[in-house]
Amino acid sequence: MWQTIKLKFGLSGRNLGAIIGFEFTYKFLTAGLFTPLFIVLLQRSILQIGLGNSSQADITHYLTRPSTIAVLAAILLCMILVTLVDIFAVIQAHQASFRRQRISVGQMFASGLSGVRRVLKPANWGLMAYSLLFWPWLTAIPLTLFLLCVRLPMNVKVVLGYYWKPAAVGIGVALVLFVVLLSRVFILHSFCLQEKGAGRAWRESRQQVKHRYFSILFEILIWELFLGAVAALLAGASLGIAVPVVRALRPAVTAFDASLYVVTIIGIIIAAIFHMFFVPMFFANVSALYFRTAPEEEVPAGVKQRCPAKTLRPAGQKILALLICMVVLVDGSGFIVTWELDQTVNGTAVAWPQVTAHRGASTVAPENTLPAFQKAIDMGADWVEMDVQQTSDGVIILNHDPSLKRVTGLAKEAWQVDYATVASLDAGSWFSKEYAGVHVPTLEDVVKECKGNVKMNIELKPSGHEKDFEKNVLAVLDKYDMKDECVIACLKVAPLKTVRKLDGRYKTLYIADSLQDSIINDDDIDMMSVETNVMDTSVVNKIHKAGKQVFVWTVNNEEKVSEMVDDGADNIISDNLQSTRDVIEREKVPGITVEVVRKYYDKLAAQG
Repeated sequence: MWQTIKLKFGLSGRNLGAIIGFEFTYKFLTAGLFTPLFIVLLQRSILQIGLGNSSQADITHYLTRPSTIAVLAAILLCMILVTLVDIFAVIQAHQASFRRQRISVGQMFASGLSGVRRVLKPANWGLMAYSLLFWPWLTAIPLTLFLLCVRLPMNVKVVLGYYWKPAAVGIGVALVLFVVLLSRVFILHSFCLQEKGAGRAWRESRQQVKHRYFSILFEILIWELFLGAVAALLAGASLGIAVPVVRALRPAVTAFDASLYVVTIIGIIIAAIFHMFFVPMFFANVSALYFRTAPEEEVPAGVKQRCPAKTLRPAGQKILALLICMVVLVDGSGFIVTWELDQTVNGTAVAWPQVTAHRGASTVAPENTLPAFQKAIDMGADWVEMDVQQTSDGVIILNHDPSLKRVTGLAKEAWQVDYATVASLDAGSWFSKEYAGVHVPTLEDVVKECKGNVKMNIELKPSGHEKDFEKNVLAVLDKYDMKDECVIACLKVAPLKTVRKLDGRYKTLYIADSLQDSIINDDDIDMMSVETNVMDTSVVNKIHKAGKQVFVWTVNNEEKVSEMVDDGADNIISDNLQSTRDVIEREKVPGITVEVVRKYYDKLAAQG
């Protein structure tokens, strides 16, 4: 037993530097190259059919389209080949360690690529299907760690909820097949090290496992549990160290959220490390079993020098540098294209709710003023909401109430006075002396402040006395090219239809305190803003089914914010910007992790 354990650690230990170097380089290159490309492929296939919501019918339609099946099949094939390169390289490194030899990163790359080149021969295609059976074992611990750190957004959970049964069945079948076909567990070793065809490797693996089936199964399960225990110990250690340190460094009011954030980040890092190195960790066990049970003459005597460890020639160095540059360029451009697609696909982005500062940061500065919007930007708002009216001489200003009296003391409505009069008013003293002398801003003032910093939710407040109100609003926005940085909102449909008629490039948002199917399905309405008291999951699903995003107003307590997150709202409008952002950040962490951190934090607090 101890000899076997020693062998498992020795297989990685002798060539640990090469394995770490290979895994780090290989995972970085493949992630940088394939991840953005996969995302772009999926996003483009979504764009082609205009998938704008997460209803089961639409998702099923999308998944069953030939183009989608082709994209998913291409992604699956790439993932299989990428995994096999990793496995073959690790097996070769383990074989070198078993023979007490050194292996270079270059030799590992050469071995992995050589193995996959042989797999691509039609006679060996069966190995690609068999390699899928290793995935539940290779992903179980890293995925569990990740899901303990990051809670899935509601729209993702909704989609997964539709298909959790077939997914669970698929995973179960893969696990059962792995156990049933465990007698072929050494097929990849035979194929890679002895360079035999898939058929012969299949037969010889069965012969090698014969009469050892249950002992091999037991050792694989024990090793997986051991790796899980190591992950748990690392996570526990991060909790035990991070929380006391953060409590000592941060004020009490923010210490818990900061502790949760730090523990989550450390957990994600641990998950990433396990993901990066889990192939060599898992296959150290399988390789040890293989070398222990294989006849001596079937284990090759040494590493083939396919890729000498000496320095590359100048031409090779140039080629390698060119390849790295290509990967970096593809990586960067892929993520840029992905980001752009996320901005243009309405409702398809996988995201948590964004936060809108209602009338700016209106709890810390006077509403609808430049200080309120600047504070909102500083506090990290995704959007700012504002109310616009028009003066008698056609200037667009910010004010919520019909009258200017509450915020300025002037008992007149905006349409009754000219801009010169409005500009002379004090709109800050009512809030506090600190803001005495703050003026009522124009829409142009606010656009200058917000452009490039935060998106604008501009609510039209028509009085019925204006002339060309919507036209004048759009003129200001056009001057600063704001069509992609704002939405035009209103409690009435008519002004939104006027906006759409004047310029169809601007997005419209209907503010609703009740729902009407005719409005939800109106092509001139791009988004819906729903009053919080009528908001629930069924409302979100109904609006999403129409391909529209859901804003919810006005959400000012933490329990309600959490409820809106669970309901699947796309945007939460709130007066309490900071607490709303804190709740959403907390919602991103699974409840079990929050509870564990909370109990440990409270225990430390009780101890003083």
